[in-house]
Amino acid sequence: MTFDLVATNVFKDGELLFNPYVVKEVGNFTVGIFGLATSDTYTTTHPRNIVGIEFGNMEEASRKYVEILRAEYNVDLVIALGHVGIKDSSEVVTHVAGIDLFVDGHSHTRLPEGEWVNDTLIVQAHEYGNYLGKVTIDLSGETPTLTASLISAEAARELVEPDEAMNELMKEFRDEVVRRMLGN
Repeated sequence: MTFDLVATNVFKDGELLFNPYVVKEVGNFTVGIFGLATSDTYTTTHPRNIVGIEFGNMEEASRKYVEILRAEYNVDLVIALGHVGIKDSSEVVTHVAGIDLFVDGHSHTRLPEGEWVNDTLIVQAHEYGNYLGKVTIDLSGETPTLTASLISAEAARELVEPDEAMNELMKEFRDEVVRRMLGN
């Protein structure tokens, strides 16, 4: 991968499996990003895929890493990246202060303008690439101002240049899935 994979609550043999967070400098601002994964994985994947893997409490992990990001790095913005579902992301931000934005998945919820829970904007862009989620963040005031919207896949095609290498990779992946499903 050429990007960071972060998860604060995924353990293998008692140790964090991934880096729990990253800190990025964006212009004159410092942004802390941490990740969460759902314990639903226990029932949504084959058991052999998660041998030795444990999923810790999302609220405890969020509280711990929000505190680290705010206190040790003095970040201007905290973003949670989760694959936990709207019920669990809402529960986390109800009980954990200091998360500005929660970019979520798993429940395939369509949130056209995001959903505010306490002081956190939760966003999900529905499912299967039907929409492209867009979050605009203004850090010029005392506190961040965030707005969210969805762009249809058709409209997104007009805005984004296709990546041919990615298209080829996806074609190979689809072909392999079909081959395995048909037993060829």
